[in-house]
Amino acid sequence: MAELAASDRRNGSATSDAISTLTAVGHTITALYSGDPTYAPGSQTLTQTVNPATPTINWNNPTDIVYGTPLSATQLDATASVPGGFAYNPGFGAVLNAGDNQTLSTTFTPTDTTDYTDATAIVAINVLQATPTVNVTAPNAAYNGSPYSVLTSSVTGINNANLGAATSFTYYVGVGTGGTDLGGTDPTAAGTYTVVAHYAGSANYAAADSVPTSFTITPQAITVTANPQTKVYGTADPALTYQITSGSLVSGDSFSGSLTRVPGENVGSYAIEQGTLTAGSNYDLTFVGANLLITPAPLTVTANNQTMVYGGAVPALTYTYTGLVNGDSSASFTGSLATAATSSSSAGSSYAITEGTLAATGNYKIGTFTSGMLTVEPDTTTKLASSADPSLQGQSVTFTATVSNASSSVTPLGSVQFTIDGNSFGSPVPSPATRPA
Repeated sequence: MAELAASDRRNGSATSDAISTLTAVGHTITALYSGDPTYAPGSQTLTQTVNPATPTINWNNPTDIVYGTPLSATQLDATASVPGGFAYNPGFGAVLNAGDNQTLSTTFTPTDTTDYTDATAIVAINVLQATPTVNVTAPNAAYNGSPYSVLTSSVTGINNANLGAATSFTYYVGVGTGGTDLGGTDPTAAGTYTVVAHYAGSANYAAADSVPTSFTITPQAITVTANPQTKVYGTADPALTYQITSGSLVSGDSFSGSLTRVPGENVGSYAIEQGTLTAGSNYDLTFVGANLLITPAPLTVTANNQTMVYGGAVPALTYTYTGLVNGDSSASFTGSLATAATSSSSAGSSYAITEGTLAATGNYKIGTFTSGMLTVEPDTTTKLASSADPSLQGQSVTFTATVSNASSSVTPLGSVQFTIDGNSFGSPVPSPATRPA
């Protein structure tokens, strides 16, 4: 009970205890005075109006999130000074686009709606761009003269969202990104390269690159086969030629360099080698060799004509030759010429001298052979005698010619013509013959 306090001679006042638990309705407040010897008891009534209170909401700006993060209790975490419930906008599970200072709001409804009003609050949140995954596939390919074209790419976002293909590529020579930067030019030449795919970014996604990926443009396989060649000893080498027997050159590509052969000029076989022939680094060239065959040079051999005496031995059969080349002064031969004549061949007969077993050796061969003739002559002995030798001027002299054949008993026939100092004198005399001077 509040005691009255004297404020002056005629008035006194009393103040109640403070109270904060009045509900938000109209309350009748009555003051009852007990009275004293001077004042009679009394009372006074008033209506106390209590309005609903506004709750206090505590809600700080959330930490930045990345695009694709659904709103959760981590961001929607407002608290109130009295029990009640929150309604958020946007609500739980909402995914915000990337951007700064985006508004999050809440309306709080107290459990005690009599004593408390609803309350609202607003905070700001930053949504950062997400980083997509950029993938690039770069299979190996064989050189074909065209820019590399088998590259594929993809860009994947949140929850495997398909963001399409990469927007550009950068190529480097070699493995890794330390080699020559080719920019966005697709490589053509054989070699090893590295590619990085680029995504330019979008409203919700930041720009991103792929992991560097290496690939190889392999040289095209090609087989070149040398053409076999032949030349005659002493002549110039023919052109060493070749042909493609497997694979092909890309239009516009060509060979350079030339074939070579094992040195040597004597008759024989010499390997034809690749030498400096190449199709360049864009080709894996396999070379199949061949041989240059040097054949013997042809000689013209002529058998010398021969004679022999009936009953005598067959003479040595000889020959001459022409056609030496390359500064040679002679050629070597084996074997010998041949003839059918023998020591008993008939006098007056002729026999061909043939090639027989004669053969040129080394760097030569017999190209043309001209036969000779072996003639068998009679075995005849002629003796000439003078009737007076010396003789005197004016003295009559006769000369007697005697024809004989030791191998025959047949009397020789025919006639003898005498000459003096090369001039015939007299008519032919039948054999045996005596001519007077």
